[in-house]
Amino acid sequence: MKREMNQSAMSGQKAAVIIDKVAVGKINGMIYRDPMHECGGILLGNISQDAVTGKYTAHVCDLYEEERIGTSSTFEFTTDYLMNAVKYVKKNCPDMHIIGNIHSHAQYQAFWSGVDHEMMRQSRDNSVYMVVSPRYGTWEAIFKDMNFKFHECDMSVADAAACEHMFAKCVTQDDEEFFAGGKKVKKSAFHTTRNYTDTQKAELDKRFLHSIQELAGKKVLIVGAGTIGNLLVEYAINSGVSDITIVDMDAYEYWNLPRSSMVTETSLRRPKALELAKAAAERSCFSINVTGINANICDLGWGFFKQFDLVLSPVDSAAVRQYIDRGCKLYHIPHITCGTGNIGDQFTGNVVSFPADSVVDLEYVWGNGYRQTLEERRSCSDIPDETQAQVMGFSAQIAGMTMDLALKYLLGKSEDVKTAWKYILNSVGNGFVRDKAALRTFKYGKFPAEIKSELFDALAEAEAIHYIEFDRTHPKHELWEKMNAVFQEDIPSYRLNLEWSLNIPVAYRSTDAYAKIEVPEGCGVDPVLWQLPKEHIYLVEGDEHDYLVKLCFTDKEA
Repeated sequence: MKREMNQSAMSGQKAAVIIDKVAVGKINGMIYRDPMHECGGILLGNISQDAVTGKYTAHVCDLYEEERIGTSSTFEFTTDYLMNAVKYVKKNCPDMHIIGNIHSHAQYQAFWSGVDHEMMRQSRDNSVYMVVSPRYGTWEAIFKDMNFKFHECDMSVADAAACEHMFAKCVTQDDEEFFAGGKKVKKSAFHTTRNYTDTQKAELDKRFLHSIQELAGKKVLIVGAGTIGNLLVEYAINSGVSDITIVDMDAYEYWNLPRSSMVTETSLRRPKALELAKAAAERSCFSINVTGINANICDLGWGFFKQFDLVLSPVDSAAVRQYIDRGCKLYHIPHITCGTGNIGDQFTGNVVSFPADSVVDLEYVWGNGYRQTLEERRSCSDIPDETQAQVMGFSAQIAGMTMDLALKYLLGKSEDVKTAWKYILNSVGNGFVRDKAALRTFKYGKFPAEIKSELFDALAEAEAIHYIEFDRTHPKHELWEKMNAVFQEDIPSYRLNLEWSLNIPVAYRSTDAYAKIEVPEGCGVDPVLWQLPKEHIYLVEGDEHDYLVKLCFTDKEA
């Protein structure tokens, strides 16, 4: 905008523009009524000039608009429109004046076109002109005085809200790289600000079984950005969940796109987590923080989970689902895991819901067969080609059930805080008997006396989860010293049990796997430790007892 203006006509002094909240609300309503077409309104208020400094101040108190819609690229302030605005001011607000106008650019960025320049030069009045993009959340404003000098604007809202956030949507992005499990990880954080008036908020709340404010501050982790991951993110943002983190290590390929409801072909061969986070930020109707992390969740460690109020795991690996569940139980975080597959030529799906204090290990629900099939990843891609058209509808049922349970946890509406529930959903439309048994529900309370769980056995025996910090650039002997100071067994070596701690893939990969890591007295620097997560909980074996230890590496990974 500033580059296109005639620099000789641009004043070096800025004009102050103060806009009332009621006017902001009306502008939001106007530009989002039909965001595919341009629209415009008349700014009402007053303009003053400081007698000493000559600085102009414009106070925008209200907006007059007639719900007229232009084309996708043009809007005209007709003579009739302007005359009706004059009549409105004289009748309803004689203490105000017409002080300018605002129009939208629909699906384009906010900028001053040649037509806009001509419009601004047709009036000899002091005027404020504004252009807003409903798609991108951008805006431009300029003040023109009677001498056709143009002034940049210092914008503010009367209630002290940040002016760059006042036109309903503003999306910002921060990128970061860090190391996890010895690998470089990319992270993109998006912040979307949406502004609604109190009346609009009340109308939105009428259409929910909860107030959006009840979800404020709740943080949700979604592991997996595939078919169900896309649907869960879509349902979460439209339910008012305001803080979401998405973790996935893969990129979108062409075969993913028909089943990924949130992304488009522009995401092809780009990291799933980052692309889904960006799409969520752009499409959210509410203010939201969305973070995408392109990483294997197992490289981040269980310590990563402690910041969240709920974890959802729509992943296609039974091993990873077990890894996530165990970490959630250690930090007392509700966890819902879900997925789809097929039996013969029929769809089947499952949702397993664990409250924060569930006493059931996922290994008990599934058995421990996952340890023999750690490389197997089952998803709708395994289903025969002729069934692909049905994938979205069936996955939507699984995702819908999952999000319904998720909202109950987040809103504190889950009455049973101990029992785990497993839902098995089979495809319908295959006959009365099949349809009648399409949904099966299983309840898992306390373990039967004869059932053993290595997770809860360890929790029962451990007095507490100990905490040890260690710098991996130092000799491992120092880690032994710290362990010996805590456990006081005074033995030659302690052992990190990576299988119990589910350090996937370190413990379970096909080559160079480590079931345990010895921590002996007198040992030097160990490069294997660099393959472990930055923060994780381990079962440490001594000679007399086993201990649970949260091990945090304080070094800077490189």
